[in-house]
Amino acid sequence: MQSDSFDVGSRPAGFRPLVAESQKHVLEAFDKNVAEARAAMSSASDAEWAKNWTLGMGEKKFYDGTRIGLCGG
Repeated sequence: MQSDSFDVGSRPAGFRPLVAESQKHVLEAFDKNVAEARAAMSSASDAEWAKNWTLGMGEKKFYDGTRIGLCGG
C-alpha cells in the first residue's frame, strides 16, 4: 500500500535480509510484518484499493492491475 509497484529484482539501499536466529525470532518477525500489513490494508480507502499496482522483475511484468484485483476481489 506504500508504493505503486514492487520489483523483485531490486532491493532498496541499505536492505538487510533477515538472518533467523531461532524459530522464535522468525515468528516474531512474521507476526510484526503481518500486523503492519493488516494495519495498512485496513486503513486504505476504496480509492487506494482501486489504484493500479505492478509486480515485476526488471522489464518483465507478472501483474499489472488494481490492488484489489491482485487479492482476488
